[in-house]
Amino acid sequence: MNLPGGSVLNSALLSQEDAEMVSAHNATYKNFGLKAGIVTKVYESDDESNLSKLGPEYDVLVIEQDADRSISAIQYKNCIMADTFGSIADFFEYKLRAQTKEEGDSGRNPEKQNGAIVLMLCLDGASEKGIILKALKHPSRKETLDKDKDIHMQGEFNGLNVTVDKDGAFKLTFKGPRDNDGEYSKKDKEAGTFLEIDKAGNVALDMNNDKETSVKVSKEDEKITTTSEKETEINAGKDITAKSKESINLEAGKDFAFAAGGKANFKADSKFDIESGGDLSMKAASLKATIDGQIQFQGSQITLQGMTFLGSAGGTPALIGTTQFLGTGNVGAPVISLAIGPFSSQVFVAP
Repeated sequence: MNLPGGSVLNSALLSQEDAEMVSAHNATYKNFGLKAGIVTKVYESDDESNLSKLGPEYDVLVIEQDADRSISAIQYKNCIMADTFGSIADFFEYKLRAQTKEEGDSGRNPEKQNGAIVLMLCLDGASEKGIILKALKHPSRKETLDKDKDIHMQGEFNGLNVTVDKDGAFKLTFKGPRDNDGEYSKKDKEAGTFLEIDKAGNVALDMNNDKETSVKVSKEDEKITTTSEKETEINAGKDITAKSKESINLEAGKDFAFAAGGKANFKADSKFDIESGGDLSMKAASLKATIDGQIQFQGSQITLQGMTFLGSAGGTPALIGTTQFLGTGNVGAPVISLAIGPFSSQVFVAP
């Protein structure tokens, strides 16, 4: 201890009780050292033991040495997590894993604990104001960075893995949730879905399972490809519009169904073909066909049912008992004959 005159008073002159009081005071109110500890407990925001109600709070177990005294395990209670942005509008939140097993001597061996290892400080040097700043790499987690891959990034939170390689290619992979010991709960066939942007800017969303189900956008080919092993469904609350400057091709391996609750319009500026390998049926309340050129029906048998008018409505029956036919006889002379039944009362010919 320095005296006003510059003399030094031997600290041994202080009583043991006074030294302990000073040490306890400093540990409580002058606790400015950066610490590393293990998260042992989480208090949710709605927990009665949560003091700040600003988010989850954590108990952190820190192994400390008080100068030349003994090493002690100290529990810092209700530590809050430092925020990334600190504003109302911007945030980035996540929850730390609390220790679920304990092996060894109360946290002195971090590799035997499975809680998050964090760095913390005490605000204003007060021990009851613990602030978790960041985290340290857990000694039991396997290193993922590879020196042969040059500059790159890899991260994972609860089984959602993200990587960026040296070429800037990005990949987001769903692996399924993990427990505190790093074990995945999903089987391989249930995981593996990924979203990828390669170094050329092409985008792929793939289920990455035994069956092909994917959406791919090729920046190089300016092409979008959607593949589904089973069903593809498009729903819209209002309109769906599909436009192409060239062709649109629709092909079904089995049935093709088209239904409209209102009007249905089909228009082609050139040829319009309808072809069926089986029967072709059309049903309507009425049918009107306007042809600028000729119309041709070809078949082994053509049947028209109902009142049939050739020309326009209001003509005379096409064949009645007094219908006469003009032809030529055996010697070439004109011959007039009368019609022999059956006669028609449904086919009318307009003049």
